Amino acid sequence: MRLALQASDFNEPVPNDVCASCYSEMSSITSRGAKLRAEKSAKEQSMKILWRNRLKLLKGAKQKTRERNFKEASALYEKYLRTVELVFDKPPGGLQPDDFKGIKQKELTAITSVYWDLIRIYDTGSRFDDRISLAAKQLVKFFPFSKGQA
Repeated sequence: MRLALQASDFNEPVPNDVCASCYSEMSSITSRGAKLRAEKSAKEQSMKILWRNRLKLLKGAKQKTRERNFKEASALYEKYLRTVELVFDKPPGGLQPDDFKGIKQKELTAITSVYWDLIRIYDTGSRFDDRISLAAKQLVKFFPFSKGQA
């Protein structure tokens, strides 16, 4: 704990002796700080893994679409979109083209194609009206930014 205090922004000299209640209080504060840092690090690592694995979801969805397994394809497309939303800390359906500034153009094109494929899949019946509406709204937002359109 002494090292933790010295490493922090504690501007006063660290005393040699400490009372039991102060020690207990400082231990809990130090433990909470370490726990928060560990949680933050784990969350960042998890987001990196999600970002790397998003392409597997996209490729799997494209393959299922080619196989005409639309139920599986739509589930994988939805997982891909949710993964991107989680990485960008957005609510479901909350992605915006501005979120992708500084990221390769290919990601915007991929998202546009995902929404296009979802519309084609959901266009099979009226029970998907709410989903097709959301996908269409998102497609309208992303299409102008897809490759060759901006």
